[in-house]
Amino acid sequence: MSEPAPLFSVIIPSKDRPVAIRRCVESLVQLVSCAPPFEVIVVDDGSRVPCASVLQGLSPPFSLQIIRLGHRGVAAARNAGVARARGRWLAFVDDDCVPEPGWLSAFFRELSRAPNCLAGGKVINGLRGNLYSEASQLLVAYLYHAWNGQPYQARFFVGCNMACPRETFLKLGGFDESFLIGGEDRELCRRWRRVGHPLCYVDDAVVRHYHELNLTSFIGQHFRYGRGAWDYRRVCRRDGDYVPLESLGWYIGLLTWPFRRPELSRQESFLISLLLGVAQLANAVGFLSEVVRRAIR
Repeated sequence: MSEPAPLFSVIIPSKDRPVAIRRCVESLVQLVSCAPPFEVIVVDDGSRVPCASVLQGLSPPFSLQIIRLGHRGVAAARNAGVARARGRWLAFVDDDCVPEPGWLSAFFRELSRAPNCLAGGKVINGLRGNLYSEASQLLVAYLYHAWNGQPYQARFFVGCNMACPRETFLKLGGFDESFLIGGEDRELCRRWRRVGHPLCYVDDAVVRHYHELNLTSFIGQHFRYGRGAWDYRRVCRRDGDYVPLESLGWYIGLLTWPFRRPELSRQESFLISLLLGVAQLANAVGFLSEVVRRAIR
C-alpha cells in the first residue's frame, strides 16, 4: 500500500555547496512537529561532489528524494523537482538557507486562505558579520519594501523562499528555463500576476540566508543580476509588457535604506550604502554587457 501524498513538496536546488545542502536538509527536521506533512526533493545541478554522497547516512523523518541533473541552471533544477513532487503545494528554498521552525506552517495558513496565491516569505541574512552578505540581503529587503507594500498586491519574491499551489504552477509552465543567470523568480512573479492571481507576502515564513560573499563575488553576483535583468526585459517585450524604469527617488531610497535599519551601526550603514551603490553599478554593467553580447551574436 502506497503512503499518502504529503501536503507540501519542498524543492531544494543545489550545486557545489556540500556543507550548506546538508545543513539545509537537517534543519527541516525541526519543522516536522509543527508543520503539515511534507516531502523534500533535492535537485543536484551537477555538483562536483554529488548531493547523494553528501546526504548519505541521513535518516530524516520525511520522504527525501535526490535528483541529479547536468548543469542546467536553477530554473530547470526547480522544475525537475516539481516534476517529481506529490504535494498539493510547493515550497521553494535554496541550499544556503535555513528555514525557521514556523516556516512551512505559515505558508500553509496563507495558501489555505488564498488558494491561487504565490506566497513569499521573509529572508534574513544569516551572516551578520559579513557586510557583503548584509548589503545583498538589504537590497532584497528594500525591493520588498518598495514593491510589496500591499499584502495581496506584491510584485516580486526571491526564489529562495516562496510557495504556491502545484497545479497553478504547472498550468503557468513553471520557471522559464531560458533564464540561466538570474531573473527566473521575477519572471514567474510577472506571469502569476499577468493571469490575475495574487502575490501574497507572508512575514512569518522566515528563512535565514547564509550566502558567503566577498568583494569579488558580490560584484559578480550583481553583474549576473544585470544580465538576468536584460533577459527579463526581453521576455516582457516579447509579451507586450511594459517595464518602467525606477525613479531617482527610488535609488535615493535604496542608498539611504541602511540608515533606516536600527540593527546597523552608523559605520555599517555608511559602508553598506556604498556597497549598494557598487551593486547598482555592477548591475548596469552586466545589463549593458548582455546588450552588446546579443548584438554581436
